[in-house]
Amino acid sequence: MLVDIQVCRVDKPRICRWVNGKEVARPRGAAVIRLEDRSAADDVITVPTGARATLSLCALGGMGYEVNPKTGRLKKLDAALLL
Repeated sequence: MLVDIQVCRVDKPRICRWVNGKEVARPRGAAVIRLEDRSAADDVITVPTGARATLSLCALGGMGYEVNPKTGRLKKLDAALLL
């Protein structure tokens, strides 16, 4: 799946905590994130060049996706559930 991220605003660096618990100062901002035919607005944190980007569960949930905890794959929810 191709993810399109349109950054709308970038703020000054703030302390962020990565998934592994490491704290770093990184610029934060806001973006519109698109996946297939759905989109959501969410906060974003810049990552170093070459680093693997990660989408938050908030962004995925806002677009109507959930992660299957056993397979790690995305499941597209029924659009009626998003109303």
